[in-house]
Order: sequence, then structure tokens, then C-alpha cells
Amino acid sequence: MARIGIFRSAIIVAILVLILGVGIYTVLQRFASESSQPSYDSFGDEFTLISQDGPISLSKFRGKVVVLFFGYTSCPDICPTDLARMAAAFRMLSKKELEETKGIFVSIDHSRDTVMIVSAYANFFHNNIIGLTGDETTLSKVAKDYFVFFDKAETGDTSEDYTLDHSTTTYLLDREGKVRKLIKHDATTGDLAAAIRHVLKS
Repeated sequence: MARIGIFRSAIIVAILVLILGVGIYTVLQRFASESSQPSYDSFGDEFTLISQDGPISLSKFRGKVVVLFFGYTSCPDICPTDLARMAAAFRMLSKKELEETKGIFVSIDHSRDTVMIVSAYANFFHNNIIGLTGDETTLSKVAKDYFVFFDKAETGDTSEDYTLDHSTTTYLLDREGKVRKLIKHDATTGDLAAAIRHVLKS
């Protein structure tokens, strides 16, 4: 009987240890999941840039999900590709979803991209994308706020002969103007559309 009692106690202890282990594992998994969620609190800030209709602030689009991209109209590859993807993603949205979304293209080429040039360029891809620009100081601050890298590379003899190496991230901002997701250049149109829908619902 003593042996049976000891055996029974051992089983009970083993079960309790197992239950405790499962509980600890569940808590740790939940903590790991929560802590692995990316935070973009340090990204972005309110800004005011120039559109074809005059000064416009990011806060004007509160209540909408903003798809934000930085580039320049003379860009040979990255910018047209990413803006075409943005336009294609917009065409995948429902009418209501599109009404609650806004695309913004900010030109970092203050020397060559006039307001009219950048506005026409953005609209060429989709009429829900607006083009914005500004002076060098303002653009530099906005770029810094969003951790946008760009660097001029001379390609000729005149001041107009250059390209701009720049980062290729597309930013998704929620209805409060906060960055909620970063979209890489190699993401698909479907990826972007799904991300927009996710932020719209959040």
C-alpha cells in the first residue's frame, strides 16, 4: 500500500508539474508574441508641404488610411514601380475602402520637381495619389522624421545632371496619422492591398 501511495503521489506531482509547465509556456509565448509586434512610434510626425492647390498638412487626411511614398519624378525604376503598385492596390479596393484611403507621393527632389510636375506625375498613376514637395529644409526634416535616406549622385556636367539614391519603403499610416506598417519594395500588389485593408479595419 505504501508503494501505491508513493506511486500515486508521484503521478500527481508529475501532472502538477506538467500543468505548471504548460501554463508558463503559454505565458511566455503570449509575451513573445506581444513583444515581437513592431512598434513604429518613432516614425513620422505632422508635416505641411505644397500641393498644386497650395499648402497641405498630413492632418488633413485624419480619418483616412494614408499610403505614403518618398521619391522623385526622374527616378528611372524604383519610384514608377512602387507608384504603379500603389495604383494597382487601390484598384483592388472596394469603392468604400478607396474613399477611406489616400496616396501621397512626396518628392525629395526640390530642385527639379516643381509642384506642377510632381502633381501631374502622381496623378498619372492614380487620381487618388497626390504629389507634394517643399523647400530643402522642410523636405529634409520630413525625410528625417520618417527615416528616409537619400543621396545625390552627379551624372553630368550641369547642376541638373544627377540621380538620387533613396530608400524604397512605403509607409502605411492609420486614421490618426500614425505609422502602422512598412511595406518593402519587393512586396506584391496583393500584399499592399491586404495591408491597407488590415489598417482600415484596425
